Amino acid sequence: MSDTLALCYHAVSPRWPTRLAVTPANLETQLRILLERDYQPTTFSRAVLDPPGRRTLAVTFDDAYRSVMPFLVPSGHEPTRERIQSQADRE
Repeated sequence: MSDTLALCYHAVSPRWPTRLAVTPANLETQLRILLERDYQPTTFSRAVLDPPGRRTLAVTFDDAYRSVMPFLVPSGHEPTRERIQSQADRE
């Protein structure tokens, strides 16, 4: 039996006091715990259509703000399909 987990975030911010945002430290902690529990990261499409492991993890940024960009680029994964939006873009 496989376990596929999809996490959806909106924004990453150390100072924005809203339930839509997670701090960088909390995001790192959440993902590190899942990786330590043998979740294998992949894209959302692959997680749904062809999970690469017994435990599969897809991280998405729904209606993402520019604040998530540093968490995507270092891993080499540019945003797909949806554009990154700033708060000004959303108004």
